Amino acid sequence: MKVLEAKVNEVKINEAREHYRPVAVRSSLLYFIMNDLNKINPMYQFSLKAFNVVFHKAVEQAEVCEDVRSRVNTLIDGITYSTFNYISRGLFERDKLTFTAQLAFQLLLMSKEIDVRELDFLLRFNIDHSYICPVDFLSNQAWSAIKTMSFTDEFRGLDRDIEGSPKRWKKAVESECPEKEKFPQEWKAKSSLQKLIMMRALRPDRMTYAVR
Repeated sequence: MKVLEAKVNEVKINEAREHYRPVAVRSSLLYFIMNDLNKINPMYQFSLKAFNVVFHKAVEQAEVCEDVRSRVNTLIDGITYSTFNYISRGLFERDKLTFTAQLAFQLLLMSKEIDVRELDFLLRFNIDHSYICPVDFLSNQAWSAIKTMSFTDEFRGLDRDIEGSPKRWKKAVESECPEKEKFPQEWKAKSSLQKLIMMRALRPDRMTYAVR
């Protein structure tokens, strides 16, 4: 009888563990993002012990929910928020946006809301610098980025649209705050990440504002 009871309890424990696995996955991601911050500045040293304190405090403060799914979502939100605040307090002002962007990108990747190839292109921005720009409001470097992007399915035809409607594109590109402008034609319907890629190509000097 006791053996049977133990097996039943084991099954229940395993089921509960699986229900709460998303909490563990999110917590693991947060810790490794935190741990990698020393690549930005060697002064950023966050210990696993400190993270555990933040984690347990967030769990204790999380709202109690009878429904397991609601409980899991509440824990994920609480742990993420607490960790974000804890890390942000220890960063120099100039590094806070980098950390916030890194966290946002990783969370979006985890939920499969953005494409890893597009994110990789945004961050690495490997382009062919051999192109000469045919319009007067873009540099050769910017045009080279546009031409490189135009070979991909997501941005195919972008180079032709810029050449075909230079006035509309010039207005958007030369705006004081281009990150607030809508891109011409169907390009305004692109995803937020794709718009960031376009902004990096057209106005890299405004990327800090665009990411915000």
